[in-house]
Amino acid sequence: MSSDFDRIIDRRNSDSIKWNFYAPDVLPMWVADMDFEVPQAVQAALQQRVAHGLLATRAPVTRCGR
Repeated sequence: MSSDFDRIIDRRNSDSIKWNFYAPDVLPMWVADMDFEVPQAVQAALQQRVAHGLLATRAPVTRCGR
């Protein structure tokens, strides 16, 4: 799984407290928000789960990857 950590994503006006709190010329370095895209595998897993239509509480996961 690879990620493009050099890709710049404009997060202003995205309901991000970090990026909407100060003026556009201020770099918000007071919070450790990650400013890179979620990996495609995580996006796909979330989309699959949401597409099911029910988001009930599930049994605890006992091992990674399940």
